[in-house]
Formats: sequence, C-alpha cells, structure tokens
Amino acid sequence: MKINHSNYIHDRLIKFLQWLNQFLNTLWREADLLRNRAYRTRKGAHAAIFENIEVFYNCKRMHSTFGYLTPAEYEGSEAKKAA
Repeated sequence: MKINHSNYIHDRLIKFLQWLNQFLNTLWREADLLRNRAYRTRKGAHAAIFENIEVFYNCKRMHSTFGYLTPAEYEGSEAKKAA
C-alpha cells in the first residue's frame, strides 16, 4: 500500500492545529489570573502562565485521556494495577 505523504502531512498538521487551538482556548478560559491583570515584566507573566499550567492544568484538571481522572488519580490507579 502506497501512502500519499502530502495527505499524511496535511492530516498531521490539521491534528496539531486542532490540539493547539484546544490548548490555547483552555488556557484562555481557565486562566482567570491572566485576565485583567497587568504584569510588570514578561518574566512575571511567564511565571503566572507556568504556574497555571503546572499547578492546575497538568496536576488538578481532569483529562479525558485518563478517563476523566486527574493525573494523580490516574497514576495511583495505574500503580495499583501494576502491583
């Protein structure tokens, strides 16, 4: 079977853009701390975004990929399965 590489690249690009759009929409929607707040430096804004991603988005937010569990709950359930 011959793969049409231009279609493959196009499909991958579309999937990436959909993911990027979803991520940015989530960040915008959930990052209330970023709205209506002025930061003195880019470093301060970067720190606030990083904290939101690391503290909330990656740790506390339920993910559909994990069956709507938080990452900590998912890791705990996987550890129990492995034991």
